[in-house]
Amino acid sequence: MAMSQLSSVAAVYDRCSPPATNQSKHHSNIKSEQDAILLHILFTVTATVALITSPQEDLGLRIWSLVIGWYTSVLFIALQRNHTHWLEILSFLFLLCVCFIFPDGFLTQGLKTISFPDMNVGQIYGVTSFMPLMWAIPLFISTLVGNGMKDRGYDMYQSALGAGLMGLILMGGSEVILTRIPIWHALDNSCTSIIGGHVAIYVLFPEFCLGGCTFLGLEYIGSQQEGVPLIGRFAAAFMIMCMYLGNLIVCFMILDGEKF
Repeated sequence: MAMSQLSSVAAVYDRCSPPATNQSKHHSNIKSEQDAILLHILFTVTATVALITSPQEDLGLRIWSLVIGWYTSVLFIALQRNHTHWLEILSFLFLLCVCFIFPDGFLTQGLKTISFPDMNVGQIYGVTSFMPLMWAIPLFISTLVGNGMKDRGYDMYQSALGAGLMGLILMGGSEVILTRIPIWHALDNSCTSIIGGHVAIYVLFPEFCLGGCTFLGLEYIGSQQEGVPLIGRFAAAFMIMCMYLGNLIVCFMILDGEKF
């Protein structure tokens, strides 16, 4: 229901706004990019201070607060600065995050390559409760990168590759950082890894595909003049999750099949 209302808000903003010329649309996209850069610089600084100063027993609640703060900040800036496409992106990514309970759960309880410590905030399929919602942060940025490339004249597939590459950089980087906290950690000898065991090689190609496919999915949804109902959006999110999960399994079997 909340996601349906978010989509409705975005649709009302679009109907009420005058038709944009190419120049005004480009200017609007530049403003969007500047706001996104500033938002994520401030979020990175805030998150760093919060995590460094947090007692271990409060870490789970601190991370939950940061995740909620990020979602709230995106919504607030989108409404205040009239970035209607942010609302479309966020509403879709929320549905995708709900679906991402399954890939993380499979890696934890199926492949048994990673483990999430108990942070006293609950777990779903062995995955800390805030983890699925964290996927939206790198995918929001990678989708904006794809949009920016498309706005600058790159074709759809070049833009998707750019979104995928940015997704890979962000998610690969988060593997290095978040496993040191640790929000999760790889189990010993469970897979081939690099950077001191913090980055599993088999997840890299799926993460690249995830960034690109998420961008393409949102481009398709945005191209439908009559809109896409909530059930259609959820179906698209579920299919992207299935693509990612299947990709993980194939890459694991190719690289580390003998360890299964």
